[in-house]
Amino acid sequence: MKSNQNIINNNIDNNKKCTLHPNKDIIFFCLDCKLIPCCIQCISSKGEHHGHRTDPLESTSNILSLMNNFKDDIHQKEGIAFKDNCNILSELKNKLPSHVMLLDGFNQKLTPGILPNRVKCLYLGDIKKELIIGSIPNTVTLVSLLNGFNQKLTPGILPDSVESLNLGDIKQELIIGSIPNTVTNVSLKDGFNQKLTPGILPDGLESLCLGDIKQELIIGSIPNTVKKVKVFQSFKHQIEPYVSKNVKIIQ
Repeated sequence: MKSNQNIINNNIDNNKKCTLHPNKDIIFFCLDCKLIPCCIQCISSKGEHHGHRTDPLESTSNILSLMNNFKDDIHQKEGIAFKDNCNILSELKNKLPSHVMLLDGFNQKLTPGILPNRVKCLYLGDIKKELIIGSIPNTVTLVSLLNGFNQKLTPGILPDSVESLNLGDIKQELIIGSIPNTVTNVSLKDGFNQKLTPGILPDGLESLCLGDIKQELIIGSIPNTVKKVKVFQSFKHQIEPYVSKNVKIIQ
């Protein structure tokens, strides 16, 4: 199992920039502000943490204490990331923030209850243990399947609580029922390489974002319930033939 320090470093590696000063790297924890991450500008004479006691990232080793101090002060965009040979999730339980990333190599079996009901946003990379029904708690409303995700999404894996779904270059073919009917927003990111046969995107979908997807759309790929399609500059196909005239296209 990776050390607690490595877990903290994994989180920082994926969220290196300061929330208050996005052009600065996080290098400290503020001891006077419940271990809020901060940068060099934060502790400067005009900074928000000037005069506060701080610890460098390398000296903060007790992740359980860290998460306990954060539990009442987690901001919406703060979260934690795990990767590789990590089995600490069951120890953290309800101390996890609302945003959790399980990155390439993560290999703990997500039996029901490992991810607590506190989790609302879940980001999954190339995790190594098979997901089962109940792996993802029914409090999760946003799921992002990152490049390299290699799990078969059989019906029920994504719970009915999911409303928004982001799909990168996932490796397993989607089937009808992979995406629950509760999903109203889907974003197909650059590199998405799945054939969208009719029925893959569920009825009830309202908003669709399209990046540099690798497969041509076909008639019926986009359900008639879609009201808005956002097309990014990287999108290389025509969209008009595949949507009704009433759909708002944003470019």
